[in-house]
Amino acid sequence: MTHIPTLLALSAIFAQSATEPAGTSPTPAVQTSPAETPPAAPTESEADKAIRVAADQVDAIEFFAAKVRQTIRAGGKSVISNGIYRRGPEGRSYFELNVELGKSTGRRIHASDGKTGIIYEKLLDAETLQTFLVADVVPLMDSRVMTPEMKRDLMLRLPFAAPGDMLRGLLDSMQFKPLEESNVGENPSRPALVYEGMWKDAIIPMVAQNGNARKVEDLAGSTPQFARVYIDKETLFPLRVELFRRDQKAEYKPIYLLEFLDINNQKIADADFTFVPPEKVVPVDITTQLVASLSSLPAKGVAEPKAIENKQRVEESLTPASK
Repeated sequence: MTHIPTLLALSAIFAQSATEPAGTSPTPAVQTSPAETPPAAPTESEADKAIRVAADQVDAIEFFAAKVRQTIRAGGKSVISNGIYRRGPEGRSYFELNVELGKSTGRRIHASDGKTGIIYEKLLDAETLQTFLVADVVPLMDSRVMTPEMKRDLMLRLPFAAPGDMLRGLLDSMQFKPLEESNVGENPSRPALVYEGMWKDAIIPMVAQNGNARKVEDLAGSTPQFARVYIDKETLFPLRVELFRRDQKAEYKPIYLLEFLDINNQKIADADFTFVPPEKVVPVDITTQLVASLSSLPAKGVAEPKAIENKQRVEESLTPASK
């Protein structure tokens, strides 16, 4: 699959093209070392501020549902995946992505009915199912000291990340400028505010996975150099995210495209947040493991350094191989 840095937060969920072995957690392609001290962040642009406002407004929506389409282009080929995404209050969410793999279909589902969280994956004949009790895990997430990056990394593995997290993840790693407005979507198209982002200097070595990289031109192969975000002019909902490169002729070379289609904010029935897995799949309850990992972090009000030291422990708690 195309490497999409974890700094894109929610996008990384969609970027899992189901070509990975079933049962692997969506591990970030890039990790920030606790020992690193990043340079001072550049001043936030007016475009950055507008995107941040959109992120907050979208996360305040009580219910929404949308179709999802993901396109990954690499090696002259395109892999298209389709799915659905629903969110509701009190920890309810449902995300499903399906990708055609020859004669079979890869499938990933993250679901929460507010009581039980489910992480289900299927690739070819291999299936895995992890479950946890939301009431035991979420309060700990809220009460423990974690950097914003750490919390997004954890939410990325659990069915709680929201579209606003995706936008804030982009803002952490890129600086944006406005482009001309455009119509986007299908039947009918929607007027959208368009913003183009470029990696911040401090982020480029992590994106390139090369400590000597200093500018976007140093990002080789299929690593994206730029992003465009299309935000609905009326609702501020993100309609499209594009990651792309520019060749020596400055021509647009798309790498990754995420689209939200047929968006609505009507009330969603509780049953639509429930996933009933196949009977033959044996669930693995990871509640105890998650609680132990989160409990090892200091409570809010305690110094942060230990939380940073424990980041790897929290991440490993969601990796099946560590069991």
